Amino acid sequence: MNHPDTPSVFLFDSELSFRQLLAFWESKLSSASSAERIMAGVVLDQIPEDHILRSAVVTPEEASEHAQLVDMLMSAIVPIANAEDDIAAAMVPFRMIPVYHTIPFEKLNFLDKEKITFTTTSGSVAFAEMGSRKSLTVYHMVLTQYYGAKISTMYAYILESVEENTGLHQFHRTEFDSRFMQLEADGQQPVLTEGEVQTLLDDPLNLELFKATIPPEHFKIRGFSVVRASEVTESEVLSRLKQDLMAKNALVCPKNLDLLRQRLRSLVRIPELEFGIVALDRCLNGEVTGARSIGRSLVLSRGMPQCTDPDQTIFAEVYESGLPVLSNDLSVREGNTAFEMEVLEQGLKNYYLAPLLNDEIPMGFFEVGVPQASSISVLNKNFLDNVALLFSTALKRSLDEQEDRVQAMIKKRFTAVHPVVEWKFRQAALASMTPNKVDLTSAVSFDSVHSFFASSDIRGSSLKRGIAIQQDIAEQLGMALAIIISASSVRPTPSLDELGFRIEQNIEKVLSSVSSGDEVTYVDFLSHEIEPHFEELKSYSSDV
Repeated sequence: MNHPDTPSVFLFDSELSFRQLLAFWESKLSSASSAERIMAGVVLDQIPEDHILRSAVVTPEEASEHAQLVDMLMSAIVPIANAEDDIAAAMVPFRMIPVYHTIPFEKLNFLDKEKITFTTTSGSVAFAEMGSRKSLTVYHMVLTQYYGAKISTMYAYILESVEENTGLHQFHRTEFDSRFMQLEADGQQPVLTEGEVQTLLDDPLNLELFKATIPPEHFKIRGFSVVRASEVTESEVLSRLKQDLMAKNALVCPKNLDLLRQRLRSLVRIPELEFGIVALDRCLNGEVTGARSIGRSLVLSRGMPQCTDPDQTIFAEVYESGLPVLSNDLSVREGNTAFEMEVLEQGLKNYYLAPLLNDEIPMGFFEVGVPQASSISVLNKNFLDNVALLFSTALKRSLDEQEDRVQAMIKKRFTAVHPVVEWKFRQAALASMTPNKVDLTSAVSFDSVHSFFASSDIRGSSLKRGIAIQQDIAEQLGMALAIIISASSVRPTPSLDELGFRIEQNIEKVLSSVSSGDEVTYVDFLSHEIEPHFEELKSYSSDV
């Protein structure tokens, strides 16, 4: 195993010693448990008083010469039954030099700086920065142990590694056990005022400030530290996938798409996995033949398949049900159309398709394909179901951003557009955003349409119309308020009180004035926020 070290960056003297571990074994000689007494006796009999491992300081080379005895001592930390499963190592304090490690720890190559990425809650940490981080950790221990300060002294790291054979990424959370490590003052410790201690606490990551206030030569660390790791690949990949999908152009930038694919492969542990996103924003009545690829798609990789029976596709099935579908082997599916054949021609048999929903209405599809049949397990499908929710949010944001660009383009090139013909301008704007870059102005044309222009006005009609609208809205709101008051008298609830309050507010606004366009706002309020409660309120009483 490669043993990289950064002594030039780590500021403190660090010495290997097993004395605290030996003291632990000696304490077990008087244990109430006979098994512990026997085990301690066996271990200590192998290490007489004049043995090198009992020295105040032991070199890593000396520990290596007595590796079997070190393994025996370490059984207090990693039981023999767990040695083949636990991910653990004992190291020279704050130096990445292991004197003991389990087989899983060695296999994961945690000490290979070329293959490991360190991450904390504050972000990634370069290997070259680890010495500074460890120096700060010791300084925080100094503040806690010698100056009575309260500050975290050990930090958890997330280690990201890559499997050589598959390229899949793994994540492990490390925890440090400092029970067998001792911080010692080397000579007279510096005297600090409360103000100086507080200044250090206020700026806990300022290494230069710590060095100037507490010279590192005044302290040293002796013993060994224990590093334990547990796999957190699933939770970490999902967390990072969520962050990746929040990036701008997450679904269209090739680099971002490659990163998303890597995340998905690592999540389900399938290195051959491919994925795609299909949007339905330009389809009419859910017809999948009007779908388009977002970034990349499996079924639309070579354009829209010429399908004579689109209602029989797996896409139509998912669209109608609103539920994900997993085909273990698409090649044996009955009734395959040109859509399924397009996926099979790419060598993908195992196919997963999930709807991307917006208010329970499909706005796109999330597709995953694997060459080997039945590669996606039931557990993997559950992961993908959760991932589909993340992609739904990302697609919704992407489509909203596109709509903002469309509206900005229309407003920039044209005057006010009537709602009746806005669809044509949107269609032209979207066409101008495709790789073909259709000219926006020339794309807006209404063939075989003849315009008729006329205008008329009745004096005072606008005022009277406004008054009539005001009275009509006030009357409808008043009837709605009467229903809420009646229901509240039968079964009072905070939600009914809140609805009544909002209706009263709207009535006051209506009676004060009604502007152009307010009619639609009040009608929407009644139809979407008040009327949906009426069915439930009917059951309260006949009076309601």
